[in-house]
Amino acid sequence: KIIDAVWIQSIISAVENSRGGAGGEILGDVLKRISRGRAGSRSAGQVDLALKKSTQQVPPELDVAAAAAIYNIMRILHAELPSLVDATAPALTPAKQFLSEEVELRGLLDETLARGIKAYSQAITTSIGSLRTALRTGSVRSVKNVVPTVELLSNGSIQVDVKLGLRIEAPSLLPTLSPRQREDNKKGQGQSPLGFPLELELISVYKIDRRGKIIEHRIVENKINGQKSPADVVSSWIRGGDRLQASSPEKTVQSFVDAVKWARSLSGN
Repeated sequence: KIIDAVWIQSIISAVENSRGGAGGEILGDVLKRISRGRAGSRSAGQVDLALKKSTQQVPPELDVAAAAAIYNIMRILHAELPSLVDATAPALTPAKQFLSEEVELRGLLDETLARGIKAYSQAITTSIGSLRTALRTGSVRSVKNVVPTVELLSNGSIQVDVKLGLRIEAPSLLPTLSPRQREDNKKGQGQSPLGFPLELELISVYKIDRRGKIIEHRIVENKINGQKSPADVVSSWIRGGDRLQASSPEKTVQSFVDAVKWARSLSGN
């Protein structure tokens, strides 16, 4: 059975090139070309296999409702995440309407930070609230618009990359003034520090089930001023919400301040 175009072309070429020759010569030429064609077809087969492997990693096929849910989750994340730095916005749990009742929040070490929709919503709402409190009290200022990157991964999960461009204004968080600066300030001739830049990059992955529900939100990487932050910095920021939820605004912002102090330590201040 002739199974590919290489074999067909071999036969045609052999017949055309051997016109007038003996049947044995034609047959011999055909066999030689078919032999070469088989080698070529194996090589082509290997290429096809490699291409097949490279294209196998595609998001799973879902029914219309679940596929629509994934689209809407991505759309809502695009719409809601810019409000992270809006101090006047209402409490936020991104894509809350698509959360599973059993949703889990997992940290950089794959540890469970919250389990169940109530605990998850509280952790997320309060950690975002601590940032907004810092913005509202003037301790921190937003200097860039938040433009999230929302991507559908090959396994069907959704990856989100958010960069927050901030500037620290609170005197207690700014680098220490030099003796000359302190003296100038006493005389009313100096200027307060202009602020300390703080860029937070938060990367996380939302795992979606076949119903189109978010069953896991995993923090995969965080950077502060371009440096990867220790796992406990972000985890304590999120977990801090449980302890500080009913406290004063000054105490509520403390878990966020801890991350800021770590960022300052990177600069040697």
